[in-house]
Amino acid sequence: MARFVSRMMFLASAGVGLACEGGAVARGPAPPPAPSAAATAPPAPAPSAAAAPAQSAAAERVARDAFERFRQGWRTGNFDSYLARLRRDDFEFSFPVGELRGRARGPEGYARMVRKLNADAQGGVRLELSEPLHVSTDGRTTVFEFESSGRIGEIDYRARNAIALEVEGDQVVGFREYFGDVDPRMFAPPPARGAAPAASGRPGAVDARRPRTAP
Repeated sequence: MARFVSRMMFLASAGVGLACEGGAVARGPAPPPAPSAAATAPPAPAPSAAAAPAQSAAAERVARDAFERFRQGWRTGNFDSYLARLRRDDFEFSFPVGELRGRARGPEGYARMVRKLNADAQGGVRLELSEPLHVSTDGRTTVFEFESSGRIGEIDYRARNAIALEVEGDQVVGFREYFGDVDPRMFAPPPARGAAPAASGRPGAVDARRPRTAP
């Protein structure tokens, strides 16, 4: 009897199921759970090193298309195609001179862009913009350096400019213009205190149709 009890205790400690009175089965410790699918799944791949350059290339394609539409607008006086590329409700406009000088965002930024182009087109300004001399892209922003020429009123206009276009998806969300070599007659100095208003009737405004002469 002692030998039988010892045998039973040995089998129980080894985890072997034993038949008990009433047909119940006593079992040893449960086996460890199987690893979950998440634990056995391979780690997610790291972002491709080519993703950032690919995004920059896509942004540059959109910016180049918008710049070409911008060039056509100056040539023809119709900027509708260019404006169709802009995001109306979230747009940044930055311009260095004149009454539109400064920066505006959102719908006001888009409104300033439209106001500038309409004023030039309706004023009969037509310019020839060169093919980009230099193009650089960094993420969402593409910068175009180019030359422009034409007549603005009585002035033979020639300039070297740079424009930065910011792109999101397939829309332009930012326009920032910078002037380089520009005819100084295009910009008047601030009027002296007590001076008569400028030709347009707005203090400090420039009438580009009449060249300024040296005193």
